[in-house]
Amino acid sequence: MAEKEYQIVSQPGYTIDYTQHNLIQLIRAGYGACNEDAQEEQLTPVQSYEYRNADKVYFALNENGSEVGSLSIGLKPNIENDPFWMTLQTLLHKTLDINFIACEVYGIVVYPQVRREGIASRLLSRMIEDLNPQIIFGQTNVPEVVLLRSKVAKLYSYRTFYGFCETTPSFDYKRSSDGKPFTHASFIAQEAKPNESGIYTISTHILPSNIPNIDNFPLQIQKAFEPVQNRQREIGKEQTAVTSLVSVQDRLLRRLYE
Repeated sequence: MAEKEYQIVSQPGYTIDYTQHNLIQLIRAGYGACNEDAQEEQLTPVQSYEYRNADKVYFALNENGSEVGSLSIGLKPNIENDPFWMTLQTLLHKTLDINFIACEVYGIVVYPQVRREGIASRLLSRMIEDLNPQIIFGQTNVPEVVLLRSKVAKLYSYRTFYGFCETTPSFDYKRSSDGKPFTHASFIAQEAKPNESGIYTISTHILPSNIPNIDNFPLQIQKAFEPVQNRQREIGKEQTAVTSLVSVQDRLLRRLYE
């Protein structure tokens, strides 16, 4: 069977009409909206956040031109007084190139009916090819998201860290500490208040609370998720335990540490 083709397009976040029916359905279906809300014809402020605040959104379109997946990002150029870059350069004790850019992932979502067709990978790949960011960061509590980012980012010579653990496939995991300055900078950018294990809590309206089964994931991802799962068990279902997912260009890390 031939692989399905999906067109990847992008547009500035401010141009997106997030009140249109198809985007509402994409967000609701992709993030598993409750049945009682399924007929609502508008998104809540939290649900529409990733479009309203995005600098750029990538869409995957099916053969009919309908959106079946999206990736929304915020752009963080290395400008004076930006909290992310200020924190990172302070922790590294280095001044970084003013042309560097970081991408904050606000959300990546795919219709359940077309998952496992490579759509999320294509969205991430297109973003990396377009922007060539030195750093990509966001927050999650979903192991599939960590696995996907780790695999795709490695294809473009990035190393990936979930919390304080490296999740880059087949890498030297004794060097997980290389990612700590970047993870701490992402905490500042996301206004997070992590515990000593790098775990923090957010509203369940942003991400549902979850203790996923990680038995079939690579051992390094299982290790990275242990503190997230432990924290989720401590706080129950009223809040969601998460940590940062950060990918950094390997050549930048080599320049900094070697």
